[in-house]
Amino acid sequence: MSVTHPLPTVISPATTQLIENTPPIHQIISFLSKFASLLVSAASYLKSAVVFLFSSVSYSTSLLANPPLKIILYILSPFIVFGQIVLGVLFVNPYHAIVDFFLAVQPFYVFCGVACISGAVIGLCGRRIAAAISVAIMGREGVGNETIEPALLGEKLRKRRGMR
Repeated sequence: MSVTHPLPTVISPATTQLIENTPPIHQIISFLSKFASLLVSAASYLKSAVVFLFSSVSYSTSLLANPPLKIILYILSPFIVFGQIVLGVLFVNPYHAIVDFFLAVQPFYVFCGVACISGAVIGLCGRRIAAAISVAIMGREGVGNETIEPALLGEKLRKRRGMR
């Protein structure tokens, strides 16, 4: 009894010549094109299945839930209105009040901020200009050489006494 193997163990010269003549990029491109077409068809089937399931579930849910939903909402309506009032009083109205307050105060805030920044810039520039003028007039030696008399350093400071 002879057993034949489904794949031949000897490669014929015609198949090796065919494999050697095709560039590897051609094999990759053909594989990628087949794979892309497979992905597109699978996505199409998956999309149609999801649309069918969603439409059937939503339709059956709307048929079953429509009459009981109205009854449940009718029964729960006092609680829903109470919840809306509580949320309005505790969260929505304070939020709108705070937002409206900050919208009204924003021009003053911007004016004061610009005034503070401008004052700081003008003050720093004035300090630099004054230092440059004093260096130009008195020279580098004359600036910052103020000395404290040694007699004043040894004296104790007297405490001030208020009126009694």
